[in-house]
Amino acid sequence: MPLRRYWRLLARYLAPQRGAVLLLATLLLGGIALELLGPQLLRAFLDSAQGGAPRGNSTSPPSSSSAWRCWRRG
Repeated sequence: MPLRRYWRLLARYLAPQRGAVLLLATLLLGGIALELLGPQLLRAFLDSAQGGAPRGNSTSPPSSSSAWRCWRRG
């Protein structure tokens, strides 16, 4: 059986499940992206912490008090 025929069979089988397949593919790719980006963000955060960067650096997460001030200014 040629490969093209398998793809058509798979497409016909998954057509009614199109929304679920797209959601699953999105979640899968999003998970892979987070796995790849996680160590990079951690490295940037640790590098800035070791280098004595100020707390307002964009790589450090905001504190709840600064978020509260921004919300109140709103």
